[in-house]
Amino acid sequence: MKKILITGGSSGIGKAAAELFLNNGFKVVATGRDPQKLQSLSKAHGGRPLICEVCDGQDFSAIKALFTRHSDLDILINNAGAYRKTDWLHSLEDEYEELFGVNVKAVFHHCQEAIRCFQGQNRKGLILNISSTLGNKPAPGTALYSASKAALQSLTKSIAMEFSPDIRANSVLPGVIDTPIHARAMGEDAAAAFRKDAAGFHPMRRIGTSDEVAQLLYYLCSEEASWMTGSEFVIDGGISLVS
Repeated sequence: MKKILITGGSSGIGKAAAELFLNNGFKVVATGRDPQKLQSLSKAHGGRPLICEVCDGQDFSAIKALFTRHSDLDILINNAGAYRKTDWLHSLEDEYEELFGVNVKAVFHHCQEAIRCFQGQNRKGLILNISSTLGNKPAPGTALYSASKAALQSLTKSIAMEFSPDIRANSVLPGVIDTPIHARAMGEDAAAAFRKDAAGFHPMRRIGTSDEVAQLLYYLCSEEASWMTGSEFVIDGGISLVS
């Protein structure tokens, strides 16, 4: 039974992925910052090979302890992320610290500890990092978020280059997905309006679902995808085609 650790595993893409991998015979470690959400996930899958752990991605000693407890890891999916619109002329230092702290620094430390585990256990490993189409094609008002995701994609390629063939790493770049991240960033009413408007921007005329992204993650963890590393997998309803 392969063991997979999913950050941000209690909601959105992370939760959909955790449930999909559980349903297909994986042992899942789901982490997050909200104990109540993790408790709900645990209750919903009682008796299954699921471990829910509270872990703040900004607490690097906690990350180290997490991987010490789960050193027999096979796969890491870095899904946890932060989103906030920013203004070039009014961006604040705390916005920079949050976006790069969560989207880059925390992911770096998770990857670092996962690599140590893979090597320490002398096993092949896989890292999947959830980026964004904005990492390749920024939109107005997303400068810091887009830059953080571009940095994440570069880190992923560096892992693939330096640690192949034993450790592989790929990025997944979703378009607009129906997850709670937008409501957290802008409030529920504004998020509902954003989701409605965003549907029209995609050639597929709808935004994506967490389950659709989870299915791609599952494929990338399969033996059929074992020759893929350092790659970027776009799942965006065609929005990358829109100029």
